[in-house]
Amino acid sequence: MGNMSMKLKPCPFCGSSGAEFIFSGSQGFIECVACKATGPIVPECADPHCEIEPAYTAWNKRSKTKNGA
Repeated sequence: MGNMSMKLKPCPFCGSSGAEFIFSGSQGFIECVACKATGPIVPECADPHCEIEPAYTAWNKRSKTKNGA
């Protein structure tokens, strides 16, 4: 698996700093350990031996809100 030096942002729903990479079936994604929110399904993580950086990047990506936060 990939470089584990990437940091994950806190969960956008509950604020928990605990999240982990999950591989289930043919899908790889980041899941919050507190509220079980999941990040986007990333096609690059559809293999159990994939690099996990794309899932980290997808989890860390935040859309801008109306107030720019």
